[in-house]
Amino acid sequence: MWLSLASSALCITVMFIISWISALIIFAFFFLVFVYMNHRHVGKINVLFFSEVNWGSSIQANTYRIALTSLLKLSNIEEHVKNYRPQILLMTGNPAARSTLLDFAYSITKDNSLLIAAHVVPYAPCERLFAVVRRLDVQITTWLLANKIKAFYLPFANENVRSGAQHLLQIAGLGKLRPNILMLGFKSNWNRRGVDGLQATLDYVGIIKDAFENNFGVGILRNGNEGFDLSEKLLELNVCDITALKHHNSESANGSLKGRDNASFLDKEHINDETSFSDSIDSRRLNREDTDFVDVDSGYHVDLVKTNTVYRRTTKFFADSVVFNSEKSRSDEDLKSSLSKKRGFKTSILTEKQKKLAIQMNRFHRKVKNGVIDVWWLYDDGGVTLLIPHLLRLPKAYLEGAKLRVFTQASSEACTKADERNMAAMLSKFRIEYADVRIIPDISRPPSQATLDLFLKIRDFEEIIEPMRARENDSRLGLITDFDLSSQKCRTFRQLRTKELLQQHSSNADLIVITLPVPRLEINSCLYMAWLDSMTRGLPPVLMVRGNQTSVLTFYS
Repeated sequence: MWLSLASSALCITVMFIISWISALIIFAFFFLVFVYMNHRHVGKINVLFFSEVNWGSSIQANTYRIALTSLLKLSNIEEHVKNYRPQILLMTGNPAARSTLLDFAYSITKDNSLLIAAHVVPYAPCERLFAVVRRLDVQITTWLLANKIKAFYLPFANENVRSGAQHLLQIAGLGKLRPNILMLGFKSNWNRRGVDGLQATLDYVGIIKDAFENNFGVGILRNGNEGFDLSEKLLELNVCDITALKHHNSESANGSLKGRDNASFLDKEHINDETSFSDSIDSRRLNREDTDFVDVDSGYHVDLVKTNTVYRRTTKFFADSVVFNSEKSRSDEDLKSSLSKKRGFKTSILTEKQKKLAIQMNRFHRKVKNGVIDVWWLYDDGGVTLLIPHLLRLPKAYLEGAKLRVFTQASSEACTKADERNMAAMLSKFRIEYADVRIIPDISRPPSQATLDLFLKIRDFEEIIEPMRARENDSRLGLITDFDLSSQKCRTFRQLRTKELLQQHSSNADLIVITLPVPRLEINSCLYMAWLDSMTRGLPPVLMVRGNQTSVLTFYS
């Protein structure tokens, strides 16, 4: 190897001795070729009318070797609190259908830590399913790359969601690149189906318990009154036109949809066969509800990924703050003209409902100016409740530069001022910038009578738990009994008091981060969900998070 290097250096020297002008021209030519190939991606070249061909590259082989060597070295390094990274296992289902949840998690990890988008495919493993999962893996990975989200997609086939999650908690990651936080979206429809949805609720709470038992931290995000699964809305608003998508597959693959090309995807008026399109939507809705695997193999899940990719690329321009914030007072004509000049797109291709959906899809994608994050640090969990909001206000996050307000409970009513000074000093030592520190002296007292009147009557709390109440002749395990309500009365009052304080202090925040109550074995799963539901209902986005008691903050740099 060294002999070859010396020989090449000698040849270059001889080139310059013979004709330094010719040598410079040759170097410039090969430099331009290198820039061109690098722009076309390493190892790929487009030759005239031939399609892209991967000729292979020693750089690819060397990249693999370096990554493998680095991972092996990392496995032998002892962990230290200064090098802690929140490595997230995100239970997204299909990431393309829950892009808002993925955007939020990516705001935490950015380019600095691991993010795995886990998808439990609810079918029994078989040869045909494996083929579909492989295709889904390729297309989701392409979708992540197109949306500039640095994450790994991990599908796992299992008929039971909790069983699949248990496997993912054990096998996700490699070496030191293993997740330490499980993040889920809040199951807002946990009581909608009544006793028919009991098993799904038990599985959901069971996944949280499994995460704690596996020494994971847990984060649950509630997106206000909106959910995360946008697949039904995409279908209803004529976004998922699979036929049109396949027709324009070459344009969508390169992200080159412009002008009227978007209409075939986004506007019902420009669909050639409106009847067949509506029929295809209805048939796909039936396919989603059917549990027969034949419907999965039809490619619906794979096509949905492509459709959401196109929709996300085209509609993110309409969620720009230039359009929806600074230009609210302008007329529609001026707005369309301004947007057309700045972006090269026409607003007429989107209906009002589609624009609202575009804003919803980009809620955690576009940056919020002058944002406010309220942190309710109620229990010591190692510091995750403080670390995550700090990361969310750093550059590249959607709440970059947001004000951080910290709320915590007082050790006693007489020590409120001292607790406030101690908390401020501790945050300064942790190098966490904050705008305000507030000590709540009476967080442990029962909720006010007004809150009790509101929540303990049928109008709210009783209405929440009513679908999951045990009847006289119903002996199914998991339903809420009178004994559960009486034995957990103090904890119920504690959650209602927390709800009261959140409404009083944080109703105008852009994000609320609060310590997640632990679902202990003696707590009924449905009652636990009722606590979380009532505590976060009617509020801005709320992240309920709980660490695994591992210290993640340190005074030392």
